[in-house]
Amino acid sequence: MNNWEWDEIYAAFTLDRTDPTPAEIQTLYTTFICLGPIARTCLLSVPAELGTTQYDQKFSAYVQTIDIEIQ
Repeated sequence: MNNWEWDEIYAAFTLDRTDPTPAEIQTLYTTFICLGPIARTCLLSVPAELGTTQYDQKFSAYVQTIDIEIQ
């Protein structure tokens, strides 16, 4: 399976919500840019619909987990 482009990630994100908020789109894009164009990561591992604090915590935990696995 190939990596997804931004428009594919965004389209999948909007399938189950009619009008995502700008904050949700921003956090989804942050995940996409920082962690790569992997659909599972962008859509499931670090959910964009979390509040800012929760998103930051989840994002940090996810990156830390990956870092530990790499070491």
